[in-house]
Amino acid sequence: MEVFGAIAGSLSIAAMFNNCVTCFEYIQLGRNFGRDYELSQLRLDAARVRLSRWGEAVNVNQDVRFSSTADVDDPDIELARDIFHGIAHCIQTVASASKRYETGGTRAGRVADLAVFSPDEMTAAGQALHERATGVATRRRSGTTVLKRMRWALYEGKAFDATLSQIRSLVDDLEAIFPVEAACRQLAETEVEELTNDPASFAALHDSAADIDPLVHNFTERKLSLIHGINRAKLIESKGNSDVHVGQSYLGKALTGGFNFEDRTTNEVEKIRAGDDSKVQVGNRFG
Repeated sequence: MEVFGAIAGSLSIAAMFNNCVTCFEYIQLGRNFGRDYELSQLRLDAARVRLSRWGEAVNVNQDVRFSSTADVDDPDIELARDIFHGIAHCIQTVASASKRYETGGTRAGRVADLAVFSPDEMTAAGQALHERATGVATRRRSGTTVLKRMRWALYEGKAFDATLSQIRSLVDDLEAIFPVEAACRQLAETEVEELTNDPASFAALHDSAADIDPLVHNFTERKLSLIHGINRAKLIESKGNSDVHVGQSYLGKALTGGFNFEDRTTNEVEKIRAGDDSKVQVGNRFG
């Protein structure tokens, strides 16, 4: 199956954008990714969200420049068309490689090698980040696509890394042709607030954006540099139903309203004696 097929020449930039954003959700990762599965899936999400951000920044689905009535002699539009063909080619390569691998595996009787991961197998933080990223990208596309709903699986880490590297380079080119840096930066910062609601999801976003999404990675890097909190208790003695908690607590609005990393507090105690129904916390409480 070709991503755009025979009708590619008649598609507008907006339609090509919507199709490419949609294609990301058809890519699955084989179980031989092992422990790298979650980070790899989140890196794929990061690439998709970054592409969707470009579309949002240039108003791709409303600006007539990107519609089917666009000026065919506009050199920037022609360059954009070539770039989207490049992204489609990357995804087509995934589809073709998936088919070859599955055909070979079936013939050789290696059906177990064709198993794929499910997002349900991610950690709670990773799954939440994946779902939010999917929501952001889906919200930014428009209308229906020319694609049939399919599934393509990547089974090899090197092929996955090469695909992401090529897509990142192509999105770099899109952002260079249509310079909307200020809008992209503002959208990226808004995304960080929307995609994360606790330290675990924030750290996962930071790691997944590395080498994929410089705006998000640099923004989260600056945020992480503000964290200087240390929570430590050298000796704890507890009896009965006592409850001793060492670390920060994030409840209520602190979780639903976004996580604020402007915390530089150091909490240290030498000794804790907790008895009966006492509750002790070494750390800060938010919410």
